[in-house]
Amino acid sequence: MKKRVLAMLTGLIMIIGLLGGCANTPSDSSVSDPSSQTGVSGSEDVVSTGADPETPEDLEFVEFTVYSLDDDPDIKNWPLVKEAMQKFNFDFTIQQVAWDNWGETTRTLVATESLPEVLAWYDLQYGEYLSWAQQGVFKPLPDDLNAYPNLKKITEDFSIFDSIRVDDKLYAFPKTIHSNPWYDYNHTVIMYRRDIAQAIGKDFDPVQPITWDELVTYLKEVKEKDPTGLGDMLVPYDTGSGGLSWVDTIRRFWNPDITTFTMIDGKYEWGGKDPSSLEGITKLHDLYTQGLLAPDAYADVYAAGDERFLAGRTAVFEFSAVPQRIQEYSQNLAKTIGIGETDLGIFCLQNDDGKYPISQKSEWWAAMAFSADCRDEVMERWLMVGDWLLEPEQLEKAAYGEPGTDWTKENDELKLNWTMDDITEGGTKQYITQQENVFLKFFVLEGNSTWLPGNPMISEYALEDLYHTMMDTYASNPAYTPTNYDVEYFSSEVYDSIAGAIKTETGDAVIRAVIADDPAAEWNSFIESKLADAQKAADELNDKLAP
Repeated sequence: MKKRVLAMLTGLIMIIGLLGGCANTPSDSSVSDPSSQTGVSGSEDVVSTGADPETPEDLEFVEFTVYSLDDDPDIKNWPLVKEAMQKFNFDFTIQQVAWDNWGETTRTLVATESLPEVLAWYDLQYGEYLSWAQQGVFKPLPDDLNAYPNLKKITEDFSIFDSIRVDDKLYAFPKTIHSNPWYDYNHTVIMYRRDIAQAIGKDFDPVQPITWDELVTYLKEVKEKDPTGLGDMLVPYDTGSGGLSWVDTIRRFWNPDITTFTMIDGKYEWGGKDPSSLEGITKLHDLYTQGLLAPDAYADVYAAGDERFLAGRTAVFEFSAVPQRIQEYSQNLAKTIGIGETDLGIFCLQNDDGKYPISQKSEWWAAMAFSADCRDEVMERWLMVGDWLLEPEQLEKAAYGEPGTDWTKENDELKLNWTMDDITEGGTKQYITQQENVFLKFFVLEGNSTWLPGNPMISEYALEDLYHTMMDTYASNPAYTPTNYDVEYFSSEVYDSIAGAIKTETGDAVIRAVIADDPAAEWNSFIESKLADAQKAADELNDKLAP
């Protein structure tokens, strides 16, 4: 008999943080082994299942329902889906839920014991996951995953699996992000326009180390000389969402704990009050008062900085990006202002001690799970499909389409028989994009196809000359900050009510302080106003987590 509590319908706790937005792999080393990552750097890194090549005749036919945000009326006609259904002798129906009522619907299904057998879970919050796992809402995954070597390899390579075990069992399988196969670093990028730099006589490398003081000197020169001729429309330095992203800039380069809590001398304290917060605010205030930031950035909405950069107004742009996004920026800029791919470069910001401030990369933002009522054969079949999809041949099919029809390969050179217009919405081969973005995403998230050897869809300049070189530069002397999962996944009624509000209010306070006449007074006033609440949250952490 299941141990669920029906009263959860109105009393479920909303917990801190979207599990899907967390970074991962707290380890003794800041560098991970590239060869240990499943499906991210080519076929040599992906396990070929080989053993037990069961045929449809060996597998009893099963039907089941998958609970998901994603669906398409034509999904069962996509070649990779048809092949999987035939090979593993199953049929499935998707119970689709819109994002805006995902949480409410999921909690209702949990409370009424009506979850479908398979869940492609997105709004996975740690407190709910923990509570529901303990109450018997989910069926645990097998302790022994040897039958699914590619999935097992992910559990060994990504430390998030250690963080979400309940009584040493997995009740959800995080769908991982393969953002880079080389290092355990996030992908903060400070992109600079090389054409602007060259126009004022700077001979920077495509990936150029730079200190903050050197960066500010460069920004001043760009503003003074204005090689773009934009005048007041020129933005020497910008961030993805303008003022909304300023707190992220401080978190990235000065105080990684500005919005959370950190251990100091054996006790948890609010990280926002650390002097490094004001140091970062002061640096941004100086940029703002010197006209080196967008003058109205304090009123920006989401992605406002992206729009300015893509309009050709920004000389240096800080954002978070994988190789595909770098490539997309260069393609868009080629259309809007006519610059080429090699007109973009990357600054790697160094501290005064020569180290590169870098934090732990994000590894996931969603999961798959199975309801407590899921039949053994359904769980087994779904895991078999997921493991098969991570084989090199299936990764290629997801990325390129049908071999021999959509693409051919001779002497390791891959040729696509379609254009980008063919795979976009409404295109004749849109299923190629959909196979990867919907079907493969039931098991893993983005990133796998990027690292397929010889992928013709990825620019060598964006992938190797910029992104890979940037990661190698960070690795040469990193000041690495791992994610504290004890704090990230902590939940209590008091803590949850305080921590979320402090995080939001900290971002607002940063904006006010950056544009204030006296940033120190503005920031210190905010800190003082939040000390009592922050201490209550810290007390909760210390009561449960401190040694």
